[in-house]
Amino acid sequence: MKRYWGVMPGDEIDKTLYFKEENGTNVIIDVGKNGWTVTFCDRSMIYKDKTQDVLDNLRDAIKQAEFKVGKLTLIYNTDKELEEFR
Repeated sequence: MKRYWGVMPGDEIDKTLYFKEENGTNVIIDVGKNGWTVTFCDRSMIYKDKTQDVLDNLRDAIKQAEFKVGKLTLIYNTDKELEEFR
């Protein structure tokens, strides 16, 4: 996957989820079968390119984001299939 300044190309993103940190600021997770990107409220990012199932990449992204900022609470997702995901 070719990233530009860490940003995933739009055609690589399968799902986008929006979370809140414990302090109330937003975190956005974009995930696809070839990797994930976590964008924090200050626009800093963490990302990883790894080819695996989308849900496995999502689990990895959430784990890394929570390691950095603490517990995340899902506030919106673009896929009803993930309504109960955790």
